[in-house]
Amino acid sequence: MLIEAGLVKEDGVQASSRKGRNPIRLKLDSDAYHILSIDLGGTNLRGAVLNLNGELLHRLSDTTRSADFEDQIVQLVTRLIRTEPQARFLGIGVGAAGTVEQPSGRILNMPALKRQSVELTHVLGREFALPILVDNDVNYAALGEWWHGAAQQKENVICISIGTGIGSGLILGGQLYRGSHNLVGEIGYFYHAEKLPGKPYQAFGAMEMRAGGWGIRHRALQRLKEGAHSILSADAITGLGAKAILEASLQGDTLARDIVRDAAFEIGVAAANVISLLDLDRVVLMGGIMGTPQEIIPVVEEAIRTVAVPEARNKVDVCLGKLGDDAVLIGAAYQVQETLLPAAILGVQSEGH
Repeated sequence: MLIEAGLVKEDGVQASSRKGRNPIRLKLDSDAYHILSIDLGGTNLRGAVLNLNGELLHRLSDTTRSADFEDQIVQLVTRLIRTEPQARFLGIGVGAAGTVEQPSGRILNMPALKRQSVELTHVLGREFALPILVDNDVNYAALGEWWHGAAQQKENVICISIGTGIGSGLILGGQLYRGSHNLVGEIGYFYHAEKLPGKPYQAFGAMEMRAGGWGIRHRALQRLKEGAHSILSADAITGLGAKAILEASLQGDTLARDIVRDAAFEIGVAAANVISLLDLDRVVLMGGIMGTPQEIIPVVEEAIRTVAVPEARNKVDVCLGKLGDDAVLIGAAYQVQETLLPAAILGVQSEGH
């Protein structure tokens, strides 16, 4: 059946000490199908063509336009398909920076782009005769790191992505965990204080407003406005955002270092709380803010050693994600393959009969 579907091909003859014909070796044909992956971020839009091994064959990128990113994705997918005109495409996987309803794939809320209730599956379905899967981008990033990155061979992992906002993906028992309402991982809403805030959080959560890229930038601008001394200028922060603050921290700027360490502390306490709740193996940190891991990982590790349940403190390690910007693309390809490949095999078999 797998040979008929084009998924397996012969790979020579294997020597055998038994009588009779030597067995024929078989191997997966990773190019039997290709997969289209899209990473719809608050700042950047990335796309790629991958094979069944999760290897990126072609990639394209653009700056995300909030008002018309649907059209942007259609154009991006069209260009990607043209890179492999003879390929059989299994489907399209889109990782979106927001909450996503399942199984419909409707994007409920994208705070960084100020968009709600986006029917991206319908938009792409009108343009391409392919199955489409849409999920939260950090869910896909976690799957990518689990398949080919820093979370390989780990059963229970949290992958925390720190970018404009903060999200996380959970692998529990070797499976992506989604929760009752597909809202697992909104760690950016973690809150710890002596009393409730004056009003409910909406676009960004409490931790995002202190430790996410938006929050880091906002806090630095506020401190400068109050007269704090720094090598930073308001113009530099406005133009470069958190990147400028991270670079200043590496140069020893006191204001920048305080803000970055506060952010790392928030992330570390959140990770410690999740470890105590779920008994994890590993914490994987990823995202744009992790461009300076030497400023963040030691603070996170110290928080875990201090706050997490004592029996778990020395059994959980913290590491930097290995896949970088490719994590979402690789994880989306994994999910498309896991979800759609069995039906594709059965479809080819039925056609053969």
